[in-house]
Amino acid sequence: MAQGLAWDECVTVFDDAEGDDTYQGGGGFSQGASAHNAVCLFRDRGGRDSYDYAPGQGLAGGNDYHGGTSLSFFADEGGAEDAYGTPASRNGTWRLRPQYGFFVDLPGDCREAFRSGLWKELPRVE
Repeated sequence: MAQGLAWDECVTVFDDAEGDDTYQGGGGFSQGASAHNAVCLFRDRGGRDSYDYAPGQGLAGGNDYHGGTSLSFFADEGGAEDAYGTPASRNGTWRLRPQYGFFVDLPGDCREAFRSGLWKELPRVE
């Protein structure tokens, strides 16, 4: 378990400013994931990144400990060509995941994309 994980009533922020990064999620819960009334923000702000995690990014789920909900937000910014280890995550797309998970791969800055509504023009992956 690594790289942006929030579990059991906590908040986690993973913020990478730049660089060509390789993220290996392993077999656990990783890359912008939350469960059991937790909130996770995963933000990579630039570079050609590689995400090796078969379940995909921005997972939210499993709230049986306390009831309630969790929230996961995964954003890759900058527009460089990134590599994802699952067809559920792709460059220049967004996706809603069950139980309040959100994935987006943006062509630029997150603040500008949400302020201008640009993210809504990106194709949605089901």
